[in-house]
Amino acid sequence: MIRVSTKSEEQNDQGLENVFHFQLEASPKRTLTQWMVSAGIAAATALFALPTQAITVGQLKTEVFPYVPRDYTVLDVGTGGYVPINANGELTLNEFFSLNSDELSSVSNYAQTASNNAFSVTNPTATFGSIDTATTVTGVGKPNFNNVIDINGGINLDGDNKFTINALRGESVVLNIRGDLKLSNFAAIELTGGVKVDNVLINVLGNVLLDGDSSVFGTILAVNGGSSTSINGGKVSGTLIARDIALQNASIDGVYFVPEPFTILGTGTALGFGVLFKKESSKKRKKEKAKV
Repeated sequence: MIRVSTKSEEQNDQGLENVFHFQLEASPKRTLTQWMVSAGIAAATALFALPTQAITVGQLKTEVFPYVPRDYTVLDVGTGGYVPINANGELTLNEFFSLNSDELSSVSNYAQTASNNAFSVTNPTATFGSIDTATTVTGVGKPNFNNVIDINGGINLDGDNKFTINALRGESVVLNIRGDLKLSNFAAIELTGGVKVDNVLINVLGNVLLDGDSSVFGTILAVNGGSSTSINGGKVSGTLIARDIALQNASIDGVYFVPEPFTILGTGTALGFGVLFKKESSKKRKKEKAKV
């Protein structure tokens, strides 16, 4: 279930474009129905082949990236609640978006396939144990090279500690975290060297918890059963695809999550999503100013 609460005062100061989605190859824009049909076929094929298929780093662009749902800013694979990719401004409880059961089944299988295949890579380019201090990992340094970083444990950073991924523009990176991802205060997963946000996938086996002014650059994929994602004050520059999502003071790909007045007065559970665009908010403020 996706829960929405109060808006963060902090604005997105990174100046990044809203292109934080896996688009490794140019393709024509498809409708949701068309995407679901192709997704369902591809997911069924991949899931059937998964038990006997060994995934290598070289296969990321065919066996991992294409299975990451790309038509969303936020997607809860447990409930089917979602925010479309073209959303902007402030998200409220005024309206909601929800996948039907067939669409949800296809998309959740699609996302799970991406996660499973990423965790199945047999030759990661780097391997670490649990991370609790500032750490930098550097890619191979070849354009169009696929990097897989395996964390055999969790990432738990506080203060201003950073997990830095240093890779070239054109490289792609999958960060497999086989535990929880926990960031607080000013901790971050950041990118250097020119690698693009839309070419970074953060694949989490456990829970995701972002507090304070923490931030993540890349698409978060945390869809395994029993996991949950809570963002309280954190910021994700990329897509969030997870299970049991709770958002408070959160910014996801430039969308800010705010409640309707009745939610502030006590309603604690969001029944869905609604988008209140900045343009509408501006008109309202102008009218109020005119009254004064």
